[in-house]
Amino acid sequence: LEHFFIIYLPYMQNLLQKLSIKESSEPIIIPKPWQSEYTGKTIELKEVGIFVDKNNPVLKEELSNFLKSLNVPYSFVDKTELLKAYKTILLITNKKDDEIKKYFTQFKFKNKLDELNEQGYFLKTISYEKQDIVLIASDTIQGELYGVQSFKQLVDKNTLCLPEAEIVDKPTIKKRGLAIGLHWFNKYEEAIKRLVELKGNFIYT
Repeated sequence: LEHFFIIYLPYMQNLLQKLSIKESSEPIIIPKPWQSEYTGKTIELKEVGIFVDKNNPVLKEELSNFLKSLNVPYSFVDKTELLKAYKTILLITNKKDDEIKKYFTQFKFKNKLDELNEQGYFLKTISYEKQDIVLIASDTIQGELYGVQSFKQLVDKNTLCLPEAEIVDKPTIKKRGLAIGLHWFNKYEEAIKRLVELKGNFIYT
């Protein structure tokens, strides 16, 4: 039991409202990232070119559903095509990837990728040479999925903008989950969806 905590999701909205700090201009990411910095500038989602490491179908479906819900045009492409004709680049890959290392050299990131654990991820959003770039890097598919959830939370659904940010995140608790009670009767798919959105990985029944 010491390895996980239980979140009762029907009460999450009220909890978020109580935890919100009106004086803060930073976006709310749940759970709060381990480290995060914001420049005060924004980038915009439009004509998105996406590269997903190993062509992962789970990540592709997650991104497709999200971008479709926002009516944002997008295409899944090879890395060699990312610099061609796309106003927004979304690159999701292993932190050891040469392309990620190239961006680290160009942008002089403050944080180090070797500080991540197996569920950790790195997320960087930046405007560079007339393109808006989103980088998500991790050692594992699980970490990449958590990075995508934070990316989704950063996006303002009205303006399609998100802040320029540098986020390094890793869980402090290995197992994080929720209790499936009567309020989730016949709603297991919705419960799992909520669990993924909150970067959980455990269901207690």
